[in-house]
Amino acid sequence: MSPLSNNALPPTYQRNLLPEYFKTVLNILKLPQSSLAELARNPIIQGGLEKELKRHWLGQEWCLPGHRSGW
Repeated sequence: MSPLSNNALPPTYQRNLLPEYFKTVLNILKLPQSSLAELARNPIIQGGLEKELKRHWLGQEWCLPGHRSGW
């Protein structure tokens, strides 16, 4: 119990989740460069950024379909 209230304290973790997190990150880093670029690009496109910021980060032709836009 918490000394200042009648609420129970949150349970402590019995295991450390950090090693699992690092395994996931290392698996992502093994992906090919094209997949990493897509993982970096998609949140910018789908996010609520203004078009000027998207143009700055993705290039002038970021919204065009096809090869020239990098899709």
